[in-house]
Formats: sequence, C-alpha cells, structure tokens
Amino acid sequence: MAASLKARAFRLSFVGRMATTTLPALAAELVNRRVNVIAAVGGDPSNRAAKQATATIPIVFATGTDPVQLGLVESFNRPGGNATGVTTSTNLMEPKRLGLLRELAPGVSAEMIEVWKLIKSLR
Repeated sequence: MAASLKARAFRLSFVGRMATTTLPALAAELVNRRVNVIAAVGGDPSNRAAKQATATIPIVFATGTDPVQLGLVESFNRPGGNATGVTTSTNLMEPKRLGLLRELAPGVSAEMIEVWKLIKSLR
C-alpha cells in the first residue's frame, strides 16, 4: 500500500545571532504570528524565552543542560506541557540506563553495575 502526502505550503523563518535581551520579544512575535511550532535551538536563553512566551504552541528545543532544571519539561518520564527536545547532557540519563540494564539482566549485581559505570567513566 502506497502512502500519499498532500502538498502543503509552509514558511520557515530563521533568525540568527540575536542578542539575549531581544529573545523574549522575538518569542512573543512568533506567538502573535500564530506559528505552528517554535524551534528553540539557540541555547538555553532561546529555550527559556520560547517557554515563557507560550504554553500552547509546541516548542522543540536542544539544550546542553537539564531541561527539567530549566523548567522546559516537568520530568523525563512525563514531560507534560508543550515542549519536547533533546539534551546533550548524557549523565542525566544514567539512572534510566541502569534501570533498563536491571530489567534486561536482572541477575546482574549492583557491584557489576558500579564496575560498568567506572569503566565507562574511564573512556
């Protein structure tokens, strides 16, 4: 069965090299334009500006820090709200990875997990 896509026109606006102080005004302008989605990929200041500007327009973010601490999402398990994205801070996911390891290999002892963490940190 072949899938068909209906052609839709869209407009992509890119604004680069904005001063941090102008980001809230830019985010408010995007909300006033009634855009369908905001891609806040200019770092944490743009993420925060987008989140403060709207609670309804979807926000896609990229961050190098904890999105929960930034207030972008409620938690990793249940982000809630209108924001989704990625973080490059991989150590935030260690508890999740260890939980998955325990599910996949229930016989692995806690000592083995600690050895695994030590070996990983030496890389």
